[in-house]
Amino acid sequence: MRWEFSLILLILLSLIFFGCVQENKPPIQFPEKPPIFPKPEEKIEKIEKSHFSGIGGVRKANWIRFFVFWNDVEREKGIYDFSELDTIIRALQYGDRAILLTIMPYANWDQDICHGDEYYSTLPTPKGEVRVKVGKPCNMTAYLKFLEAVVERYDGDGFEDLEGLRYGIKYWEIMNEPAIQGQNEFNLRFFAGSPREYLEILKESYKTIKKADPEAKVLMAGMASMEPRFVEFWDEIMDEAKDYFDIANVHSITTSGEREDLYLIKFKEFLGKHGVNKEIWITEVQYGDLFNPPENIKEVEKLLVRSTVFALANGAEKVFHIGNWYEFWKSDSTQRVYETLVDELDYFDKVEIIKQKYKRTREGVRTEVGQYKFTIGDRVVYVLWGKAKLPKEIKGKVEVVDIYGDRKVMNSTEISLSDEPVYIHPKY
Repeated sequence: MRWEFSLILLILLSLIFFGCVQENKPPIQFPEKPPIFPKPEEKIEKIEKSHFSGIGGVRKANWIRFFVFWNDVEREKGIYDFSELDTIIRALQYGDRAILLTIMPYANWDQDICHGDEYYSTLPTPKGEVRVKVGKPCNMTAYLKFLEAVVERYDGDGFEDLEGLRYGIKYWEIMNEPAIQGQNEFNLRFFAGSPREYLEILKESYKTIKKADPEAKVLMAGMASMEPRFVEFWDEIMDEAKDYFDIANVHSITTSGEREDLYLIKFKEFLGKHGVNKEIWITEVQYGDLFNPPENIKEVEKLLVRSTVFALANGAEKVFHIGNWYEFWKSDSTQRVYETLVDELDYFDKVEIIKQKYKRTREGVRTEVGQYKFTIGDRVVYVLWGKAKLPKEIKGKVEVVDIYGDRKVMNSTEISLSDEPVYIHPKY
């Protein structure tokens, strides 16, 4: 399936943002001693309040997700070298980015203890694409010691912290899509192990992180989708796993109009079945082919806004978009759509569903009417689409903003809604 191909370079995309790896460019070169930057202008609480991922230098949109491989810090047992990771953390914090670190518990020297060549997988890293074994750590004690050292270095508590750390890193994701086991034409797998083995890694990682930093928040590895084989993987362990993460996590790759909820509805139903009532993040959202623009970019641009707004209004706290339109499609119009979405809605305090109508599909839902009221500080922004009347509270002259950021003042009686969302500012 196309989404499986897209996943091959998923980690690569997270690195592209800050220039670690890029097509036709050499791997990042790390200075011997990274620079130390001043404290951030914004408080970390404001930075972390962002609901979006940073793409192409968008103002606001503070979140960045970055993968940390055990082997990149501890290439030899007992010898830690944080210099490369320090450089990356400093660079991201200099840009006032909120950081989600995804821990990949793989070190070559450790994997060789108990895993044969059948455990090899090809994965991208900050240094380029590498071939690594992806089994459960053979020496869990050594892995947990590494994890504790990483958390302690970046937690911002003043003890053994990175010199010049601008603010503590509080969000940790334990691995990526462990249910992808290579059963596809590309043999892609992020983990070669059973659900029970992943549960052990999650459980012990959670306890280690909380011991090092009680304020830290732990995310379960993202569910690759709500396909039956992935649901089966998590079904086996969720009744126990739910005690060892703070934030639930799902992914939506090659999102189409058949999945305008970004898998949120099915995911919430899955969590409910297991008695899980926790914050939800969607840490990977991709539209269309990874490298090639869709035949109808306009439809994708409308979908980007509708799906993101629907997900946020129905319970997703963060949405991490993969900016393939920025890096590969080179679509300026799609970038404007994203910039407008972020500018209009980021840092919102609450969102109310005024009216929504949708139909269930095999993958998720297809929206027909969406009417939502976002409150950001002392201002209100309505996001509306679908054939329906305006909310009653929208009266008189208002400012109407289309998905590309173009603005005009209109009388509410002149507004006709369509499948293309609009932002409405009621106080003009």
